[in-house]
Amino acid sequence: MPPAPQRPPLRPLPRRASPPQPSGRQWLRIPLLMAIIASLWGLWAPPLWSIQEVKLYGLSPHTHKHVIDYFQKHRIEGKHLLQVNPVRLRDELLQFTLIQDVHIERHLFPPQLMVRVTERKPAFRIVLEQVPLKSPGHVLIDVEGRVLNVPPSTRPDQKLVASLTANKLQKTLDRERLEVLHQLNAHLNAGQLPYPGIYNLDNPQNVILRRPDATTPIWLGKPQDLALKLSLLSPIQQLAGKQREPIEYIDLRFWRHPVLKTRRGSLTLPARN
Repeated sequence: MPPAPQRPPLRPLPRRASPPQPSGRQWLRIPLLMAIIASLWGLWAPPLWSIQEVKLYGLSPHTHKHVIDYFQKHRIEGKHLLQVNPVRLRDELLQFTLIQDVHIERHLFPPQLMVRVTERKPAFRIVLEQVPLKSPGHVLIDVEGRVLNVPPSTRPDQKLVASLTANKLQKTLDRERLEVLHQLNAHLNAGQLPYPGIYNLDNPQNVILRRPDATTPIWLGKPQDLALKLSLLSPIQQLAGKQREPIEYIDLRFWRHPVLKTRRGSLTLPARN
């Protein structure tokens, strides 16, 4: 019989080294980590981040109550500073027509909001014609044509006074009439409107001047060549005073050929150079 195969001799397994025992310094890592976590939680949690004050700048009596009521309604004071979205606050405050812009800053030490408001300023007075009963006879608008909810006694920045039929002005003056209004105001500031009065903008292609010292309206057409048209007004009014028929209006739209309109017809004055 063949000899049985020999098995390799058994060798003892290497003895596993026992895990190292943590030293005293390593044991300190656990409470140190817990202290760091607690500190971070303390930094995040109130009262460190709770808004203590909302500081408001740029408010007038017209906007003060609205802005104060807004922050009280939403209970901003006491909220977590990072839970307050400045962009959302700004968008909501801009819904108020008297506010033109809002700048909001968040500060941590101490936790507070800094709110700077830019208000819309009354620029022009618009006299409303054919006003329904119990309605104001005029409104104030800003330079962008927005109707402002301010007391009628408020003084606008500009001296020019315009007029419109009441149903032609809603919340905002349309762009075409607003452009004509600014052109008229530029003429006034340049000293080119020597006659005081109210400029009607019902038809922006034909501005009509109504003077307080005369009952005859004056058709001026477009604001172009306005200074030249008004320079003809005094001699034309002298001619109008000599007419037997009452004058309904003076037409200066085509300044080279002024027209006096009467009930019976029109009188075209001699051509002017």
